[in-house]
Amino acid sequence: MVLAQVEMIGNDSNISRSIIVGAVLFHNGATGEMAYGAGYQEVWNAVTYNTNYNRSDMGAHGFDTTSRDHRIFNSIDTLQGTSIAKTFYYSNSNIAQPEKQYTPTVYNNCFSPRSADTEALGTDDGTGWPGTGTYASPPAWIGPTNLVGLINCKPNFVNLNLTVYANNDFHLQSNSSAIETGRFLMLANGSGIHSNIINVTNNGGGNDPRWYFISPDSLS
Repeated sequence: MVLAQVEMIGNDSNISRSIIVGAVLFHNGATGEMAYGAGYQEVWNAVTYNTNYNRSDMGAHGFDTTSRDHRIFNSIDTLQGTSIAKTFYYSNSNIAQPEKQYTPTVYNNCFSPRSADTEALGTDDGTGWPGTGTYASPPAWIGPTNLVGLINCKPNFVNLNLTVYANNDFHLQSNSSAIETGRFLMLANGSGIHSNIINVTNNGGGNDPRWYFISPDSLS
């Protein structure tokens, strides 16, 4: 799979937004996706597997100070391969501008370490922001809605292969801890429990597809 990177150019009066939905980021040697440049990036329903397998200075999910917000929802990150693999990467390209430090929004995800919950989870700029921890004791910005660690995050994919994409099947088996633990990207007219079909509705503003999405400002 190719590297998914979007550079967002904007300013306080003209902020751009990039939304990545349903991506499968597999066996990238470096970052899976990177919020780089001014603007917002949202990642929904993504799978990163054996990503960032040969870059000790990077991680599966990347962001930097100029990114207005990096938001990750309903996504599964499973680390495999070498011991240098990690989940988050922070670029301090604008460390001289501390007012540009926006803490990532990380809800309803499943983060599994390479082999042990004692491995590092989080990232910082060299001064402790936004904060590091481990899979056993995550930093505060990776909150309680996330499934973290070997016991809590058990995706139970149908099949995994470290090197051959075609030999992977990222469908979730019935005993997956990630089932019915996410949140909605779009406005729904029902909870969709025990169903793989969710009917969506609009917010009354019209039939333009944009009216079917939940306002990003309400995601908390």
